Amino acid sequence: MSDTSTTETARYDKSSQLLAELCLLVGERAAAEEAIKQQFVAASQKAEQGYQKQRRELESWYQHEKQTAQQEYLSLREKTLADFQSQYEATSRQYQAELAAAQQGFDSQREAAKAAYEEARWEITAMSEAARGGSNLELKDILAALDARWEELHEIHRRATELLQRWGQWYDIPSPEPVQVLLEQHPAHRFERALETARKQMLSLSGLMLPRLTQGMRPLLALTASVAILIYPVGSAIGWENWPWLAGGVVAVLAIYLVVVSWLNRLARRQAIDGYVALRRTLLEAGFDRPALLQNARSQCEKLYQGIYERQNTESQRALEKFTSTMKRLKRQYSERVQQAESTFPARLAALEAQRDRALEELDGQYPRRIEQIEQSYRTRSQELAARYEQARQENQQRYDRQWQEMAERWQRGTERFDQQVAALREACQSCCPGWEAIEEQHLAARRELPPAIQFAQASIRLADIPGGLPEDQRLMPPQQQYTLPLVLPFPQRSLVLFKVDGPGRSKAIEAMQAVMLRLLVSAPPGRIRLTVIDPVGLGEDFSTFMHLADYDEQLIASRIWTESSHIEQRLADITKHMEDVIQVYLRKEFSSIAEYNAFAGEMAEPYRVLAVANFPTNFSEAAASRLKSIVASGARCGVFALVSVDANMPMPPHFHLPDVEQEALVLRWTGEGFVWEHPLYGAAPVSLEQPPPTERFRQLVRAVASQAKDVGRVEVPFSCTVPPPQQWWDAESTAGIDVPLGRVGAMKLQNLDLGKGTSQHVLVAGKTGSGKSTLLHVLITNLAIRYSPDEVELYLVDFKKGVEFKAYSRYQLPHARVVAIESEREFGLSVLQRLDGELRQRGDLFRKHGVQDIRAFRAAQPQARMPRILLIIDEFQEFFVEDDRIAQEAALLLDRLVRQGRAFGIHVLLGSQTLGGAYTLARSTIGQMAVRIALQCSESDAHLILSEDNTAARLLTRPGEAIYNDANGLYEGNHPFQVVWLPDHERDDYLQRIAQLAQQRGFQAPKQIVFEGNALADLREDPMLEELLSQPAWPAACTTPQAFLGAAVAIKEPTAAGFVRHNGSNLLVVGHRDESALGVLAASLLSLALQHPADGNCGGAAGARFYVLDGTRPDAPEVGYLNRLVAAVPHETKISGPRGAAALVGEIAAELERRQTTGQESEFPLYLFIYNLGRFRDLRKEESFGFSGFDESQPASPAAQFSKILRDGPAHGIHTIAWCDTYVNLQRMVDRQGLQDFEMRVLFQMNATDSRCLMDAPDGSRLGVCRAVF
Repeated sequence: MSDTSTTETARYDKSSQLLAELCLLVGERAAAEEAIKQQFVAASQKAEQGYQKQRRELESWYQHEKQTAQQEYLSLREKTLADFQSQYEATSRQYQAELAAAQQGFDSQREAAKAAYEEARWEITAMSEAARGGSNLELKDILAALDARWEELHEIHRRATELLQRWGQWYDIPSPEPVQVLLEQHPAHRFERALETARKQMLSLSGLMLPRLTQGMRPLLALTASVAILIYPVGSAIGWENWPWLAGGVVAVLAIYLVVVSWLNRLARRQAIDGYVALRRTLLEAGFDRPALLQNARSQCEKLYQGIYERQNTESQRALEKFTSTMKRLKRQYSERVQQAESTFPARLAALEAQRDRALEELDGQYPRRIEQIEQSYRTRSQELAARYEQARQENQQRYDRQWQEMAERWQRGTERFDQQVAALREACQSCCPGWEAIEEQHLAARRELPPAIQFAQASIRLADIPGGLPEDQRLMPPQQQYTLPLVLPFPQRSLVLFKVDGPGRSKAIEAMQAVMLRLLVSAPPGRIRLTVIDPVGLGEDFSTFMHLADYDEQLIASRIWTESSHIEQRLADITKHMEDVIQVYLRKEFSSIAEYNAFAGEMAEPYRVLAVANFPTNFSEAAASRLKSIVASGARCGVFALVSVDANMPMPPHFHLPDVEQEALVLRWTGEGFVWEHPLYGAAPVSLEQPPPTERFRQLVRAVASQAKDVGRVEVPFSCTVPPPQQWWDAESTAGIDVPLGRVGAMKLQNLDLGKGTSQHVLVAGKTGSGKSTLLHVLITNLAIRYSPDEVELYLVDFKKGVEFKAYSRYQLPHARVVAIESEREFGLSVLQRLDGELRQRGDLFRKHGVQDIRAFRAAQPQARMPRILLIIDEFQEFFVEDDRIAQEAALLLDRLVRQGRAFGIHVLLGSQTLGGAYTLARSTIGQMAVRIALQCSESDAHLILSEDNTAARLLTRPGEAIYNDANGLYEGNHPFQVVWLPDHERDDYLQRIAQLAQQRGFQAPKQIVFEGNALADLREDPMLEELLSQPAWPAACTTPQAFLGAAVAIKEPTAAGFVRHNGSNLLVVGHRDESALGVLAASLLSLALQHPADGNCGGAAGARFYVLDGTRPDAPEVGYLNRLVAAVPHETKISGPRGAAALVGEIAAELERRQTTGQESEFPLYLFIYNLGRFRDLRKEESFGFSGFDESQPASPAAQFSKILRDGPAHGIHTIAWCDTYVNLQRMVDRQGLQDFEMRVLFQMNATDSRCLMDAPDGSRLGVCRAVF
């Protein structure tokens, strides 16, 4: 806060501040007078005590320094000797250790050399043993072992031969195959492996059972024993008389025996021969048949042993020489180390003794000099201490004289300043608060800000009532000792004026409160004071005059005076909510109070709230009392001031303590005789309160204030505060989202609409009529078009209201607006949703093609591709759901899809409505997806619907354009109050013109804008087909299916047209009361058909199209002559006739039809019969079914019959009829049921549901508007 604002704010509590300053001044003077005296005495005593203390400290220091010096000397001498002794002993120990280490090292190395020598001898012996094959045997023993093995091999062979001879198998032995002799590497082990194998093979051969069994007579003996054993049992069994059978059996057994024995002999021989052959092979591999091998092995052994003995002797000699050399080297090293130690350590010991002697000599010289320095310092410091003591005594006396004089001057200046400030305050109060009768209309109109001081009473102040107020020293006595102090309201320093009353004091307090409230109203700028009055005892009677405020603006007095407990609690809750908004939205950390905020905010200044409570705590619940306590605690900063009269005799609500409230209040207490002001420093000061004016004057002032407040209640924040500089127009980028300012929050911040981030994708806007919803939409659209180029944002604008809110965007061709619907119909709104649904699918295919998930990724991957964000704005969207039909169902489905899927594809939806209530509305699940809610003034029920069940903040909005921006799905914590900027129509049009100029300067070619005006007739010039035909230099070729323009489609598609083809029923019937609309349809059809057919002479010599017109315009109609002028402008062959010439014209057409039927040519020129107001052509009226003319075949056909034939047969031959009839009843008179069926194409204007069902089997005609038709 600036210094100026601080000074002005402080003046609001000037009375209390002045009295506090006086009390503080008195207390300061009395305290200073006593303090100066005590300070002088204390300083003198302190100086003396300090001097004595320092003398003692100096003596103590002197003795301590001397003792310390002596102790240091003795300590250093002792330390020097101790260090010498320690170092001398350590060096001696090192000397002895070095000698011992040398001896120990020699001994250990000698033992190691011996061990190495013994190890070498052992290795030599082991190598010799290895060379002998791992044996310690002598050479003669090895040779004997070789001979023994050789003999054993021959013995095994001999035994195998004997065994085969014994078995009778020693015949036809196979000759041995040549084998390679396998010998061991070492000659001493020769024959060893072969001998082992031969032993095993011999053991296996001798263990064969089958050769043993077949040896000699053993098989015959086995046969004889078997026959002897079996013959007796068998003979007994079959009888001995059957001996031939016995003989046969014996012969059979003998035969079997011979076969088995023969087979066993062969098997036994095979086993024996195989075992012998294997054994013989092993013996041959060992070389037993070569005696020279034995002699060779003996020679090799002799040579091997001789080499082993020689190497062993050589290696042993070498190891001995190495050991001898090592011992000599060790002895030499030991001698050198001992000599080095004896030459080093004695010199070190001598150096230590010399160092000790020098240190002792230096200590003996330093000690006397140190003692002399201490004594000199002691003498100098004693002299300085005495000089400082004398100087302190003189300074103390001078300080006493100076302080007393300064205190006297301050007291005098303070009293003079108090006198001046009281006079200035009295003068300011007289200027700001004139008498009730002196207040004029000019005074009320001239108010621009809250006065710096508002007086409501006078207080009597006496110095004698202040403790120490009258000084004892007469030199300090002031000239004035009693004052009359104006008592001003403590606002906004403190938030409460508290009247503590009982008995008669209640009425006096109410009168004082009335006077204060009226004084605030007449002193503050118009509309800047809003009252909330609570009078549970008087039921509002005491404050009823203030109800004149409600006649002009209910907000000035919160609608009424409140008396019931529930109402009181709700009003206090509303004030608490207002304080929350002020603190969190307006003040924050930027302003210290509402006064400072208002000085900066300008048109956004917040009114002050005044809460008047009479006879507290009557009808106050515990919750209401708690809210009152909160209001008092924080109200001053928020501009909420309270006037409360408390009945001291009544018990307070639970947990409510009056002293807690008094700390924040200016307290006036009733004493029985009058009120006293309870000042925290002064005490009880008698006061005289201002009285309210007489009743009539009171009423006049209240009505005058209300009248002026009504004229200034509207807040208009200029739109220009949200507009960027012209050089920044169209510079914003929508890749990350849309960010557009809507209004001002407080004095410094703007409230932006932020879409495309997180859940903030779609917007729901609600506000009652006059709340500023249309202004909000204009601000959004205009600001968006200023900040973003059409390549960044596209708009689809749909307005269902009966107005022209969006017409300016079509009039100035806003390049961002792709669709502008004014007074839109439900069908057109549905087509807009279908168009965006198609755009959503198209973008989805494109994103999948490029492998991206959302618009941000697509624009990053394809920076050159045009991919704007799309904002769909639908005002009064609930028109979609006024009927439970197909349109409502499809609209709900499409809106839900856009809301749920539009985020990824950059499509955002804004839905606006005056209310969200009603039976038919958008599904709550869809609304739940719209996280951003903007609530303007609305009812409490709508506040619940647009925000949330527990968020009713919108009901507290009090002025047009005041809104709540909520981006948390309506939850209370997402509320952001703001004021929508004001954008007048002329200013908006100016910006739209500048935007159009900017688009032209930058060469932007906007696609053709789709404009639908539900309150206007279609324009024939907007048909692209007709526009293209008109732009052609020559007539077009013959058209196979000509199209008759009927009007603009109520959807985003091509204009509605009727196609005429050559088959039965290809006629067009127009029915309805709208004469002008019917004439427009027929004229548009004629012109559009004429443009599609060449005129005579322009189609290669062939006849062009022909147009016949039956004009049934009433003579008194304003359209008389229109069709004649139209036909004259058409270059084709045309004929026109009224009702009287209708028969001839129809006859001519019937003749042409007859000719075509006769010739049968299919390429005849087309002929069109236009009938305007069919009901006026009586000659064409259908004939009665039972008339007599139908039986006379000689008479020519009547015009009615010819007309019926034209309708029936004409379309097949290129003759088509376009007729308008005003009512269905007249149509029934003119055309029979069969003739009605010949009109396959029908256009219906507004009519009743019955006629609509008869013509098109649906009641759609009954739902049409003035400019609407159904085809």
